Amino acid sequence: MPLIRANLKYRHLFGEQVRKDQQFENVPISRNAHDGQFVAVNSEFLAVSCESSGGGSFLILPIDKPGRLSPLNLHKICGHSSAIIDLAWNPFDDRVLATASEDGYVKLWRVADPSEVSPAAELEHNRRLLYTAWHPAAADVLLTASYDCEVAVWADCRLCSTIGHPDHINSIAWSPDGRLLASTCKDRLARVMDPRSGCTVAKWTCHTGAKISKILFSDDCRLLTTGFSEYSQRQYALWDLNKTSRALHSDEVDSSSGVLLPYYDPDCSLLYLAGRGDGNIRFYEISRGRLHFLNQFSTHSPQKCIAQLPKRALDRSLCEVGRLYRLHVASNVVEPVRVIAPRRGHHVSDIYPPAAAPIPALGADQWLAGANRDPVRVSLSTGEIINPPLPPPQKPQSPPQAPQAQSSSSNGGDPTHQLTPGTLRNIQHLVQAASPPRPTLNSETAASTPADPAAAAPDTAATAAPAGTSCGPEKFSRLLEKFQHLDSPSTVAIEGGAAKDVELSSLRKELAFRDMRLMRLEKELQSKESELVYLRTLLRRYGDSRSSQC
Repeated sequence: MPLIRANLKYRHLFGEQVRKDQQFENVPISRNAHDGQFVAVNSEFLAVSCESSGGGSFLILPIDKPGRLSPLNLHKICGHSSAIIDLAWNPFDDRVLATASEDGYVKLWRVADPSEVSPAAELEHNRRLLYTAWHPAAADVLLTASYDCEVAVWADCRLCSTIGHPDHINSIAWSPDGRLLASTCKDRLARVMDPRSGCTVAKWTCHTGAKISKILFSDDCRLLTTGFSEYSQRQYALWDLNKTSRALHSDEVDSSSGVLLPYYDPDCSLLYLAGRGDGNIRFYEISRGRLHFLNQFSTHSPQKCIAQLPKRALDRSLCEVGRLYRLHVASNVVEPVRVIAPRRGHHVSDIYPPAAAPIPALGADQWLAGANRDPVRVSLSTGEIINPPLPPPQKPQSPPQAPQAQSSSSNGGDPTHQLTPGTLRNIQHLVQAASPPRPTLNSETAASTPADPAAAAPDTAATAAPAGTSCGPEKFSRLLEKFQHLDSPSTVAIEGGAAKDVELSSLRKELAFRDMRLMRLEKELQSKESELVYLRTLLRRYGDSRSSQC
């Protein structure tokens, strides 16, 4: 392992195991052998794929109500005919969940309550699903991979493009701004592609071992892969997208046989490597093109996979920079693990940089038209937006009319009535981010600790600060007006010059589909040419054998 440098911000990072009464016990976790994400968590709920004899089912559990579950009170949601092997919450709506199943369907669910879950949409593939991932910056854009060796891009539940692979897909990942996507394949190659056109930007051999490899983006031009060496040693590597001939940094971890699952925190540049089938989670910090080993969390219980809690739901009073939910299949337990960076007094704010906000930076139509934008970030101490989202196309203003103005004001002219419940809830989370954190797992410990005057200072400043620097009612109303276009951009009337933008977007979509069709024809031509070469080789061998016999 590389030596720890003195200038690392999180060099004293460690993992803390919670008490038994803060764990989720008696959870019927799925025994499926796939390496997908069988657990997903957001600021409100925990979703777990369950073992069931009649098909695929999952559970929705409130994260603030741990304990032992009763088999008589389990509300299993059944909507798939086969096992669910991947789960993902919508990053911009805590009430929307995507489930990928072996029956060939990706289903979107609307969660009103753990016992009230209704299907919202259904996406169909030719063969069983493998992985799914939401776009990090655009709303309602989903990436899926299936056993037909294709990666599909969906926008507003419509298929936009498909990208073929020569063999079985091992993992998929978005870039931080959603401009590119990366994948690893059974042919031992890592690929970076343009999701809108399907063109391959780069491909290279990431690991020489024959076992499964994983990939993710650490920033816009650097990627991290995990896999196996030629001698079955688990290893990781950091790559530069502009120069993939040699890794920036690579090292071997151990000789275990389980897949090494990477989980990345882009806000703090922290990497968690969890071994599938063992009880180890290794903590790394990425700095100056290298991975620096920080610490290791170890238990005797083997884990299936882990899930990361969003930053806005962490307990900052305990200096918690991460919370990982581990699946123990053998004991049917979901165990939260706190990742703590110890700080004291005013140094606490140093470990909480601006985090990803639950607000999309642009809409699905804007992303399809070619727009790119970094995710919206919010200050966890003040709740202030760092980089606002991309505004939607504005319709031309018409002369106001008195009767229409009265009807609009009576039928929801107020911005608070033009927002969906999910968007309104996410903006309320931004307002709550400025208030002192409320402990969720270990309330007794937080209650027993003395009150810190420095921790209570933000609350006092929020009531006394002028408008624009606090999260009072005035700023909340401005946020509502600012993000009211997130309600339903598709219902905005498009007139005049905006119609040309829509026409240009449709032409670009048609061009993308034609490029995709041309790529498929080229693949068929290459396969025919390979068959012709093979037949010629056989014919040559047959002629050589006949001549030798003569």
